[in-house]
Amino acid sequence: MPPANKGFHLYGISGAGSLIVEFLLTLADQPYDRSFPTKEERQLPSFKSIAPTGQIPVLITPEGHHLSESLAITHYLLARFPETKLIAPIGEQSHGACLQWLSYLATTLYPAFQRYYQTSSFDGDQDALRQSGWNDRLRCYDLIENSGEGFLSGDEISAADLYLYMLLRWDQDVDATLARHPRLKQIYDAVENLPAVQQVLANQPPKH
Repeated sequence: MPPANKGFHLYGISGAGSLIVEFLLTLADQPYDRSFPTKEERQLPSFKSIAPTGQIPVLITPEGHHLSESLAITHYLLARFPETKLIAPIGEQSHGACLQWLSYLATTLYPAFQRYYQTSSFDGDQDALRQSGWNDRLRCYDLIENSGEGFLSGDEISAADLYLYMLLRWDQDVDATLARHPRLKQIYDAVENLPAVQQVLANQPPKH
């Protein structure tokens, strides 16, 4: 484990759920180090001591604390770095909207992709799981598309849009998806054009 009080350290996988953490740290202008443990390394007791599920992302704070689960880390970084303005102040309607969409994406669209791409991690009929994941992803897209206009929580890009962009990148049919969903395409293009997002993507190591 990285030593305490040496800045942030992120355990991740290239292009995976750790992307949202890199986006937020970069937009907050916070330096950080990264490790990309293999599947075998993520099952070691040393890793499971900081991530009991053996999953990424895991963020080690400058104080030496560790956090896992992408949604929890997102909440933590938004609270720690409000200057990013990636969530509106408490009391504003868009603050609640951002939290609502983050929770929806993390509990609905994220696991839909997990069932599709990581089917063997679940009990049950593998073909049925893959199909349900694929179908649930479409239902999520349609709900987002028909729930309003513009960004998810207001007039400006928020953490919810960054989270959605990360998940859309996992869609192997993303071009067709965006062609059928103009609102999703608007959000996707706006987030992708952020210099911080381009910086993070350019620094992702090759996938193995």
